[in-house]
Amino acid sequence: MSMHKQPLTTLEREGLERHGMPIGTPSQLSDCFRLGVQWALQSGYADHSHKCKACGLAYTTPENAASEDCPACGSDGGDFPTPSQGTGA
Repeated sequence: MSMHKQPLTTLEREGLERHGMPIGTPSQLSDCFRLGVQWALQSGYADHSHKCKACGLAYTTPENAASEDCPACGSDGGDFPTPSQGTGA
């Protein structure tokens, strides 16, 4: 069953638009994207998004990660973008 008739959150709408996915019409790809957004918000992954200040890599760390260091360059931590800012990836 398609989710296209269910109201979009602002975050879902922004994400669908930025990725060029269909809005308002049946689309399995859009449905998968929306389910992924819901999962990320519920699981806590959305709260652990970083953008490395040193190399610019956007990455996510699990809630129970031993370190939040950048996996590419090893710098410690990074910016925590809000959903409207995106991750810059």
